[in-house]
Formats: sequence, structure tokens, C-alpha cells
Amino acid sequence: MMTQKNGIRYSSLLTLPGVVHGYSTRALGDARIRTNTDMIVRNLTDRALPLLHAAQVHGNAVSIVDSATTGVVPLADGLVSGTDNILLEVHVADCVPMLFFDPVARVVAAVHAGWKGTLAHIAKNAVARMTESGATPKNILVSIGPHIGGCCYTVPESRAQQFLATFNTVPPVAAKENGEWHLDIGQANRFELLDAGIVPDHIDAPIVCTSCQIDAFYSFRKDSRETFGEIIGVIGLVS
Repeated sequence: MMTQKNGIRYSSLLTLPGVVHGYSTRALGDARIRTNTDMIVRNLTDRALPLLHAAQVHGNAVSIVDSATTGVVPLADGLVSGTDNILLEVHVADCVPMLFFDPVARVVAAVHAGWKGTLAHIAKNAVARMTESGATPKNILVSIGPHIGGCCYTVPESRAQQFLATFNTVPPVAAKENGEWHLDIGQANRFELLDAGIVPDHIDAPIVCTSCQIDAFYSFRKDSRETFGEIIGVIGLVS
């Protein structure tokens, strides 16, 4: 379940001591603009903390970062950290943002899952990299943030068939409706998380479609060139 305050959406699952997190909304502006990003972070925490984000190349690489890491982490679509007082950031506008937290091991992650990264098992890679940092899958909490839903994400048949082949042991994540193939990449990532050992009750995946809710979020598919922007998901340990 999500709550909202000052233009930030929060997952009730991750609203715990020692961690800050949230997803920006359209009300706080295009997060590609640094002044908007700074405002979003100020709404999350009154502390000046380093903000790290992956290059987001639509792959499946997840990098472990710490206080020595600066700026943009190349060749990665996800970041993992067990270091206090740094923030991990993920940019999206229809792709799936995921925020992870192991409250026992105190390890967090921020992941960008486009359709290519989803097919390439980035969610499982994130769990594996968190495990390398001391996390335990059964303790990990995951928030799947605002993304385009299966209601609006139409794809070529070839892409739909790739997903049906990859997720052939679970209910379909692709379906043909009114002559068009629809793909649910949020659900696909949820299945990946379950397969990686995440407890079902530890996944917060509210139905929030960026295309349907264009008034609240940006959408690569729905926005025009003039109105397009990005939101961010942020998570970090604080002490």
C-alpha cells in the first residue's frame, strides 16, 4: 500500500526506522532537472546526503556501492548498499522501479527494470547481490513502484512470446486483447522476486499505472515531447 505526502509516494512496507525512501510524482517536476531532484530529496530528508544512481542501460547488472562511490555508476541498472548516509536513486517513466530493504542486515537496493532487464532477470540479480552484502532473501522487503501496467503496455507479438517463454511456469504475464498483445512487466518482476526467495507478504506491489495516472506520473508512452519527464525512486540507510 502507498501513502502520499508533499508530492512523495511512500510504501507502507518500507516505512521503518533507519531507512528513507519514496517515489516522486509529477507534482514535483521532471527529475531529470537537478533543482527538481534536490527538492525531491529535501522532501525525503533534511540531511545533505550523496545521491548515487546507475547509468540505466536497460541491462541486468547490479553494482554494490559504498561511501567511496560517486556520481553515476556505469553499465548498471541497479545499486546495492550496506553503507549508511548515502541515497540510491532510480529514474523511470513507465519502466519498473524497485526499492529493496533488509532490515536485519541493513542492506538496501534500487533497481530499474525495463522489459529487457526484466527478461534478463535483474530482480534475481539484485537479490543475489544483496545476499553477497549480507542480506537474506526471506528478510528482504521490496516495493514495486509506479510503472506502466498491463492495461496500457501494448507490445509486438514477438516480445510477448519472449515473456511467455521465460515465465512459462507462472500465470501469463502477456495476453492478447482486442487484437493487441499486452505485457505486465510489474507482475513479471514480482514472479522473479518470489522465485528468488522473497516472501509474498514482503512484496508491496499496488496497482499504479503511470499511463492511466498521467496526472500523477510521467509516461514515456502517454506524454508528448513537450510534457515528458521522469520520476525517481530513492532509498537509503540513515544513522
